[in-house]
Amino acid sequence: PLAEPSPAQAAYPAARYLTAEGTGRTAADAKDAALSELARVFEARIESEAVDSVKAVYGEGKDQEDWLRQEIRTRLRVTSRVALEGVRTDTVWRSSKDGLYHAVAALDRDRAAAAWRARLEEVDATISGAISALAGRSRLARLLGLRRVRDLWMDRSVVASRLRV
Repeated sequence: PLAEPSPAQAAYPAARYLTAEGTGRTAADAKDAALSELARVFEARIESEAVDSVKAVYGEGKDQEDWLRQEIRTRLRVTSRVALEGVRTDTVWRSSKDGLYHAVAALDRDRAAAAWRARLEEVDATISGAISALAGRSRLARLLGLRRVRDLWMDRSVVASRLRV
């Protein structure tokens, strides 16, 4: 026999929502745990995808690649801790088996994607402006400008990765 669908599967179809479940001794703890699980899904997927993307643009040579990968991962951990705007945590229940509360965090994919596409356009415009500003500057100013472009590119990779999660 087929298993009963979980409340997440029943209330939030996967085609429209990204969900995660959490457990806690109180309803609030369960909601926090569900939000943390959802954030981890993003962080893990985004870090994996964005590190490869940025490394492909900037990495050459074994030593430089290892250093760059570590620097990118450190920055992405900060950047990918996305504020999960529009996440719902209104599905909470208490299990009769273990007495713990369970909660579902659900992110509307379409709503989040629209916000991230707008952010992607902003970052792209900022990158274009930063690249244009490099012309005619001293070597040091260009180096600093290129670092800024690299950081913006990492931000862009994170936002683009969110769209694919």
